[in-house]
Amino acid sequence: MNEPTECHISSLIVYFEPEQESTLVSRLKTVQGCELHAVEQGKAIITLEAANQKQLAGLMDCISLINGVIQSVPVYHEYFTDSAEPLAAEKLA
Repeated sequence: MNEPTECHISSLIVYFEPEQESTLVSRLKTVQGCELHAVEQGKAIITLEAANQKQLAGLMDCISLINGVIQSVPVYHEYFTDSAEPLAAEKLA
């Protein structure tokens, strides 16, 4: 039997050194599955989309390793299967 296809979506606030803003923005734009929504005063709001939980964790690790990032804080996580029904939604903040 085939495993159901999953889609994980998570939003994060990324805190960074303000003088690193241009570097952070350019690096975030290269991360596949990452969408940048806002950047202001050392904070960025992003969403991540991944095929599974392991891939999502890898994206979060990748972002935390960008030069100038102080921390990234998950705010929301939801995942779906090919049944189109949300399996779980968590508000983390």
